[in-house]
Formats: sequence, C-alpha cells, structure tokens
Amino acid sequence: MGTFPQSRWFTGCVNNKSLGARAARHSSLSVVELYEMVRDYVKQETLDPLRGVGRWLAWGIVGAIALIFGAVVGLIGLLRLLQAEVFDQPNGFTWIPYMIIVGVAIVMIWLSLTRIQRPSLHKES
Repeated sequence: MGTFPQSRWFTGCVNNKSLGARAARHSSLSVVELYEMVRDYVKQETLDPLRGVGRWLAWGIVGAIALIFGAVVGLIGLLRLLQAEVFDQPNGFTWIPYMIIVGVAIVMIWLSLTRIQRPSLHKES
C-alpha cells in the first residue's frame, strides 16, 4: 500500500507541486480520487494489522499447544519416576507423588505468568 502526501489528509487538497501543470486547473479532490484514497487508507489501517494479528495468533496457538504437550508429558514422566523409584512401598503414602506433581505444576504456571511481558500487539516506539 502506498503512502499519501500529508497535504491531502490535513487540507483535503492535492499537493500542487507533485502534480505539475494539471494541479493549476484542479486543486481539489475529485470524487473518484477521494474514494480511492479512503479505500486505500481503510485497507492500510484495518486489513494489514489484521493479517499481522492472524500470524501472531497462529504462532501463539502452535507454541502454546507445544508447551502444554511438553509440560504434560514431563509431569507424567516425573510422576511415574516418583511412583517407581521414591514411593514404591505400599505404606499408604501413594498420594504424595500426586501432591508433588501438583506443586510442580503450580510452580510452572507461576513462572509462566511472571514471564509475560508483552500485553498487546502494539509495538512500543
């Protein structure tokens, strides 16, 4: 999408220097030019940012699914390790590995939430 001279947006008139001899005869915007300018502006300000949001969301969803899958597999592996190696006697404490896994999961969630730094899509200048 092209950019427009600032004089068009602020005054409603075409920049006379950029049009040459034609500008001397017609100094105001025609209906067709105004329509094209508004259409291009709307495309530039709405469609382009939406495309960026779509890409951002797609990669975010793929990354979230991968992280969740990895976390679940890791927690199940840790649970099986605790059950098989640490708490393998039938003494009634079979619930302790589950509580350890819940604690590890809570710590993982807390760490994830504290690392969120970018609350929006807008780039900071």
